[in-house]
Amino acid sequence: MALLARTLDDGPTSRLQRVIREERALVYHIAAAHSGYWDTGAFDVVTSVKPELFGELLAALLAELADMRDHGPRADELERARLRHLFDLEFEQDSPAARIGRYGWPLLYATVREEARERQEVAALTPEALAALAARLLRRERLHAVLVGPVDAAVERQLRGALAAF
Repeated sequence: MALLARTLDDGPTSRLQRVIREERALVYHIAAAHSGYWDTGAFDVVTSVKPELFGELLAALLAELADMRDHGPRADELERARLRHLFDLEFEQDSPAARIGRYGWPLLYATVREEARERQEVAALTPEALAALAARLLRRERLHAVLVGPVDAAVERQLRGALAAF
C-alpha cells in the first residue's frame, strides 16, 4: 500500500504530482496516502480545487486512478517509489517522531513491522504484484468521495456521473 501511494504521490515525478499539479496545473496540492489498522484501512487522495475546475480535476484524477487500476505502475515508477521508501527507512533512524510512528502507534492500532522485513518486502515487490493490488483496490464499488465546500445539484450530477463511469 505504501508503494502504491508513493507511485501516485511522492515527489514531482509521481503520477498525481506530475499530471494533475504540474502538467495540468489544476491544483497546488494533491496527496495520496493509506492508513491501515487491525481490521480496516483507507486509501485516500486529498486535494482542493477552484469550483470552476472541479469537473476537469475529477476527470483527470479518475483517469489516472483508472490507468493505475488497469495497467499498474511502470517499472521505473515502482523503482523510484522503492528507492524513496528505502531512503525514508534509512532517514527515519534519526527521527524520534518516525521511531514513535514505527514502534509506538502500531501497538495501539496494528502490528509493528520490523525494518529488515519491510526492506525485504519492498525489494521483492514486482510491478505485477503492485498492479494486482491496484486492480483489487481501485474499483468502483470501493470508491467513495467526500466534497467540502459549495456542492450544488450540478456538482453532484458531475460527481455521480464520473463515479458511475469509473
